[in-house]
Amino acid sequence: MDKRELMKAFDVNVGGNFSMSVKFVSQPLRPVGQQLNLVNVSTAAIQTYRVPNQNPYSTSKAAFTALVGRIADEHPVEDVQIISFHPGVLYSESASASFDKNAINWDEMALPADYAVWAASPEASWLHGRFVWAHWDVDELKADKNILKRLEEEKGFLKVAIQGLPEVSLDGYFIKN
Repeated sequence: MDKRELMKAFDVNVGGNFSMSVKFVSQPLRPVGQQLNLVNVSTAAIQTYRVPNQNPYSTSKAAFTALVGRIADEHPVEDVQIISFHPGVLYSESASASFDKNAINWDEMALPADYAVWAASPEASWLHGRFVWAHWDVDELKADKNILKRLEEEKGFLKVAIQGLPEVSLDGYFIKN
């Protein structure tokens, strides 16, 4: 991995997006009580021998998705609804350079746009701060008692974080009186 490429990817996908997001959620002229919606289109890009130089991109996208999840932790959904999502497996120009059109069950090109509209609706509020895939069946997720229980009980569930930790906490470092 080339450091210049890594830093360029982080400047764009973390630094630029962070600046925009902070300005967006702290708009000084926003009417009191007006909810904002921040929808982050991320990726679950997989490092593969067929797609060179993917690592800085996917690493920086994951870093921003984790960061926007922390922004969501700081803002109640009633103030700013924040949802990150993977747009789906789309047969694009770059995908066609590596994959045959008949090799994968591609998602419809309209899926990310349709999902983004839904993600900005009140119906999606239960996914505030989470990272999901656009092609997941929302009705199935909402009907799955185990998923709903995990969303309620595990702060880190469906968030980009260190796998295996239900949440990151410094509580163990503080002296309890």
